[in-house]
Parts: sequence; C-alpha cells; structure tokens
Amino acid sequence: MLKVLMNISDKDLLTKVSFLVKIERRAHFHLLEHLQEVQRRRLYADLGYSSMFKYLTRELKYSEGAAVRRVNTLRLSNKVPAVKKLIQSGELSLEVASKAQNFSQNLSPTKTKQILQKLKFKSNDEAKRILNDFTQGDTAAMPLRDIKKPISNSQTRVHLTLENKTLNLLEKFKAIKKFNSDEALLFLLNLGFEEIDSKIQITKNSKGTQGRSIPSNVKKEILKRSNYICEFKGCDEIKNLEFEHIIPFAKGGLHTLENIKLYCRTHNQRSAIKAFGQLKMDQYLN
Repeated sequence: MLKVLMNISDKDLLTKVSFLVKIERRAHFHLLEHLQEVQRRRLYADLGYSSMFKYLTRELKYSEGAAVRRVNTLRLSNKVPAVKKLIQSGELSLEVASKAQNFSQNLSPTKTKQILQKLKFKSNDEAKRILNDFTQGDTAAMPLRDIKKPISNSQTRVHLTLENKTLNLLEKFKAIKKFNSDEALLFLLNLGFEEIDSKIQITKNSKGTQGRSIPSNVKKEILKRSNYICEFKGCDEIKNLEFEHIIPFAKGGLHTLENIKLYCRTHNQRSAIKAFGQLKMDQYLN
C-alpha cells in the first residue's frame, strides 16, 4: 500500500476513489472506441488472429470471460451506438451489456433499446431477472447456442438445440442403422465431406483459367496443401475458409497455386482492405 494513502483523510480517500471510478469508466469508453476501429480495419488479422476474441485473449492477455464481455459489448454498440456512452456514464456495466447482447441477438435495434432502458443502473442479478421476464412467453427472443463441456481427453459432452423435424430424422436414422448419436453424426459427416471433395473434383470451370472461377483442380490442390486450415502465418482457424488471391483477380491476379491461399474470412477481408482500401471495403464489411 502506498504510504501517501495512509496519511490522507477519510473524506479525501472517498473523493479520490469516486474520481478514479470516473477515469475507469472513461477508459472503458475509449477502449471500446479503439477496439471498434481495430475491428473495422481487421487489424488483429495482421497479428495472425482470426477474431477479436483471439486478439483479446492471446495478444492482450484478457481472461476469456473479460474478452467475451468486451466482444459482446462491441457487437451491442454496433447495433445501438449509445451503449458506449451508457458505459462511460456508469448507467450500464460491461457485464450487463454483455448479457443484453446475448439476449438481443435476434431483436431489432428498437426492441434492444427498450430493453437497455430497463437495464440502466441494474446489477447482474437484477439484469438476469429483467431479461428472464422478457423471455416469458417469448422463447423466440432467446438465441440458440450449443453447449460443449470436455469430459475426457477424447470426449466432449455437447448440448444441442435442434428443430423437432431434425431430431426425428436423426432418431429414425439411428434406429435404421443401429447407431448411437456419435456413430450417426460421424457417419453423416463423413458422407458430407465425401460429397464436398467429389464436387471439387468433378466441377468444370467453363471459363478457363482466366475466368473468374478458380479451376477445380487448383482448389483441390490448395485444400490438400492447407489441410483445411487458414494459410496465413500464425493463424489456426478452420472455420469459414475462403480462397484468396494474393494478387487480386481484379488487378490481374492468376488462378495459380502460387497466387491463391486458403484464408479464413477475417484474413480474406483484411487482404481485401489492403488491396482496395478501407473506405471502399467499408460498404461490404461494416
């Protein structure tokens, strides 16, 4: 403890704490502003990260919970820009803002604003109760999320929310094949990947190597080379993969193995920003 704090009066100490809280809230506001601009430019892609969450946890060393709160608050502020001012004023905490984002993913900006009005100056527990009241009789407002919990080195328990039609088809398939759920999903996924590989192999490129479409044999070789992982150095993303021309097709880039990489969506977008400029790409990305 600083010795100087031991010598100030009770009144001055409380005054100083109130002042520091205002600074902290102002810092939250400015941090959100800066992170929003980082998101707009996809700057974390240059560091090898495929998402804001990975940037926050791996580069800035936030805990996963703290990173989720900031990512959710950013998403909420994109829908309702006034959220950042509510954070700065203390009317809304990051925790409550994060809960509001999770709840309002499928809601309109107008409905979200109505909910935020009721969450001002509320604690986490109060926010939970308010959001629970909104869900009564309105299950469509609740986003559907999968829950994954590792139970061993080789197994993970998964809680899925499925449409009744999907569940009925899965149960019927399991009964016919005499599979458990894991065996059924593995069988169907293997069939799906076989279909993908088959389409890549037999698809004809009617426009030739100079047309906009990438030849199927080139795609196949790139997928084999990348092992279905983003090829940007340092990135380990396996979702939302896209073919990216190093020299853009619009600028004369060819459909060659040397000129095409398999990138995740983030690195594809960052590459486009560098090639065509932020202002031009804003109309497509933000």
